[in-house]
Amino acid sequence: MDEIFTEIKDNAGIKEIALEEDGALKYIVVNNKNLQQVVKFLKEKGYEHLSFVTAVDKLNELEIVYLLHSYTQKNFIPLKIKLSKDKPKTGETKSETEKFYSDENFAVPTLTEIFKSADWHERETFDMFDINFEGHKNLRRILLPAEFKGYPLLKSYPGNKEQEISLDSDFEATKDELTVNKFIESEGQEGRTYQTKIMHLNVGPHHPSTHGVLRLRMIIDGERMIKIEPVIGYLHRGIEKLCEGLNYNQIVPYTDRLDYVASMLNEFPYVIAMEKLMNIEVPERAQVIRIIVAELNRIASHIMWFTTWCMDLGATTPFFYGFNDREKILEIFEDLSRARMMFNYMCVGGVKKDINESIAKKIYKFTDTMSAHMKEYHNLITGNEIFLARTKNIGILKKEDALNLGVTGPMLRASGANYDIRKDEPYSMYAQFKFNVPVFNEGDNFSRYMVRMNEIEESLKIIKQGTDMLNSIKEGEIIAKVPRMIIPPKGSVYAKIEHAKGEMGIFIVSDGKPKPYRFKIRSPSFSNLSALPKMCENNYVADVVAISGTIDPVMGCVDR
Repeated sequence: MDEIFTEIKDNAGIKEIALEEDGALKYIVVNNKNLQQVVKFLKEKGYEHLSFVTAVDKLNELEIVYLLHSYTQKNFIPLKIKLSKDKPKTGETKSETEKFYSDENFAVPTLTEIFKSADWHERETFDMFDINFEGHKNLRRILLPAEFKGYPLLKSYPGNKEQEISLDSDFEATKDELTVNKFIESEGQEGRTYQTKIMHLNVGPHHPSTHGVLRLRMIIDGERMIKIEPVIGYLHRGIEKLCEGLNYNQIVPYTDRLDYVASMLNEFPYVIAMEKLMNIEVPERAQVIRIIVAELNRIASHIMWFTTWCMDLGATTPFFYGFNDREKILEIFEDLSRARMMFNYMCVGGVKKDINESIAKKIYKFTDTMSAHMKEYHNLITGNEIFLARTKNIGILKKEDALNLGVTGPMLRASGANYDIRKDEPYSMYAQFKFNVPVFNEGDNFSRYMVRMNEIEESLKIIKQGTDMLNSIKEGEIIAKVPRMIIPPKGSVYAKIEHAKGEMGIFIVSDGKPKPYRFKIRSPSFSNLSALPKMCENNYVADVVAISGTIDPVMGCVDR
């Protein structure tokens, strides 16, 4: 961090920046005049992934936080802008600290011209904090209705405030609708000839193939897709706001309700973040157990994905085969947590129940049978000519577009980027496990399918190694000594894991009290879904269901 900071000051000639250490994070503090220049410089230096944009309401100021990551250098840099809520008096000279505050309240330049992924992240930050990203071409609410009054993540927003939202009106105001006329005006399409008369088509939000309450607005020319716009927010429950009102040891059950088909993986980044902030050393046995259940849940998530996706394409048989295998995983989870979906199993410092000999036998049996079943799945699906016609060279997402759009996980690896957090920036005890990272270069539906299918086989290897490790680790030590009332020191932290969908991260700001001051969820499905318009370009309407399915969006994770 110190080296890149010096480079920015010396080579880029940007003087008005500072370093600020806060808990587990060290920020580069910039202002609204040099933000874009600093970000462009960092992107040229290899920080090609904008992980998230958010804000923290510090009462007397608003802090906007950007997290940039480098896949080659395998580290991240947090940036911060401070927006003063008190305007400086006329003629007053700024102190050394004050010059880092924005001159104009609640306004910063957009990063959408540098990172396309900034589009949705900035809209969400505007939605929750009323921050104006100047130059953003589509700055409007993204998770909340247009009729919503107020900005709920500001500390001044009353938690019990009632909203009058008309059930008769659309979720978003009519002025924001994507219409044919608006498309022609905004896209500069006047004078262009079309095969047919272009029209507006709506899909969802209750269409069965959207895998949740997702709405798609389309502009089509006959059977060809000209433009598509996802509309999200129907499942927004305000989980970040809820978590800011909870004690730290009450939060895990709420993470279960994000990606509800991969709840174990949701819990993982939260407990890692807290352990990093509090310098807690997790017992080795607990770390191995976490990896085993995380990989079991990865397999369960991928089974749920490919079986339902095949149904979208017209193949019903894989669904029955797959759910039989998924049931075996849920039985193991039920033995460990007494739950089948919302596990509340991981906790700060470890896990709540050990894997005993009986559960270990079930895990061994599952890994053996699942390895054999993978051959059956490939014989049933992978070589099917109808399946290949619907997936090969359809929904192509190039590597440079995937990086620019902030796509992570299997989608990114299917576009040729060889990056997996478990392998490249290992957390817990992943560094001690041997497994391969499946990578395909075509970026089409078929590649995304193959990456996930191969990941199932790699997860089986990890589970077998982990279960073998448990035999050599002393039984009983599954949780560190953690106080009943968790009160971390002041500071901020970010922890991420390789979720079944991609980079799942938790950003926490602690004020030294029993409840988090700021709780931010970096959702992989949110960023991945923003790539759908690019993936659907010049494809047929009939392919939209197949393309959107390969994103594997779970709307509880998208909307939070």
